[in-house]
Amino acid sequence: MSLKLDTDFVARTLGMDLPKPVSLKRISIDSRDIAPDDLFIALKGDSFDGHAYIATSIEKGASAILCERIPESVSEELKSRATFFVVPSSLDAFRKLAHAWRLEFKGPVIAVAGSVGKTTTKELLAQILRCKWSRVASTLGSQNGYLGIPLTLFQLTPDTDAIIVEIGIDEIGAM
Repeated sequence: MSLKLDTDFVARTLGMDLPKPVSLKRISIDSRDIAPDDLFIALKGDSFDGHAYIATSIEKGASAILCERIPESVSEELKSRATFFVVPSSLDAFRKLAHAWRLEFKGPVIAVAGSVGKTTTKELLAQILRCKWSRVASTLGSQNGYLGIPLTLFQLTPDTDAIIVEIGIDEIGAM
């Protein structure tokens, strides 16, 4: 299985030209936990805008940024330290990357959905599967929505044996 996270994967998946080849360690949507060689995805919500944290993310070592725009507050010096992918929708791009990442994984993928008991069922399944496989990834807590599912999929590594994804829906057509 390839599962190689780098800017080539991002550019190829999003149908973009590769600005600068860079190896990436992981993907983060939270500037508070950025580490060197991360890809920071600047998401916008009702009460936050990740674009306000692009400069901070680069200062903390992010080597690539996926965003909808580069704020004027990001200096030329900071811009030179990261590879930028500017897209119409950071959320759509994040989800597209997660989908492509999941397709690279050839092991078992188990989805748990329902009205009640998803997290408990997911945890029980993970414990059972760990009797057979040493590397079973699963949704952290109950992060089972539009952001949690892609974050779960990015836990996949070349040595992951199986993954359990908890899926929550909050509106008709969400699944």
